[in-house]
Amino acid sequence: MENEANGMENKSWNQAEMPIDLMRKPEVDSDRFFKLVDSSVQGLRECRLISAAFELGVFETLKIPLSSGLWLKG
Repeated sequence: MENEANGMENKSWNQAEMPIDLMRKPEVDSDRFFKLVDSSVQGLRECRLISAAFELGVFETLKIPLSSGLWLKG
């Protein structure tokens, strides 16, 4: 019973400590984090663009070489 009371005291003490931990400035700079997220999103956009081009058959037209004159007369 005494151990349970000590455990409850420790648990309450840890919960009281949490807001202090949340208020501390993180070790990683926020600009660095947002640049990482932004570059990841840009990479995802580029990947989806290439994937959509494959699905639409855009690259199929590149199999037959054309000169600029033939392309313009098209």
